Amino acid sequence: MKEELLAEARQLSESTEWKTARARLIELQAEWKEIGPAPRKRNQKLWNDFRAACDIFFNRSKEFYEEMDQERANNLNQKLDICLHMELLAKVVLDTSEIPYDPNVPMAEQLNIALEYKDEIVVPGDSRTTLQKASNKFRVLQERWKAIGPVPKKDDKELWERYRKASKICSGF
Repeated sequence: MKEELLAEARQLSESTEWKTARARLIELQAEWKEIGPAPRKRNQKLWNDFRAACDIFFNRSKEFYEEMDQERANNLNQKLDICLHMELLAKVVLDTSEIPYDPNVPMAEQLNIALEYKDEIVVPGDSRTTLQKASNKFRVLQERWKAIGPVPKKDDKELWERYRKASKICSGF
């Protein structure tokens, strides 16, 4: 019986079905304990092999979720940057105080971005061209947003609200 549990644990150790494999391995561990010891000669070897198979899976699972967490954190930073750029674009083009400066980003950095947008987008005396350039830049930022994956759940709602607010203002270009 323990050999069968070991065989299944080894099979599951290579699985990428993280939730189902994890649940099944936990069940196998409980079954292992319920069965009791194997014959004395083989008990320790079977246990070591079983434990190793479980450890392989759980270590791989831990790495997978750590990588996912890091990817989501990177996505959050990219999306925060897009929000900042949209807000600064709106400030430059519409001269709006509706959107406050971001207290988490140094003011000098925000001013540099705003000045770059002013140089790139604002055409003195030609508001139509300015608005067209701003609209094009806004669409590029929206496409970048769409291409980025999910963010940590705890940040998702607040970030989405910030993005929607900036998008609503920028859609006036």
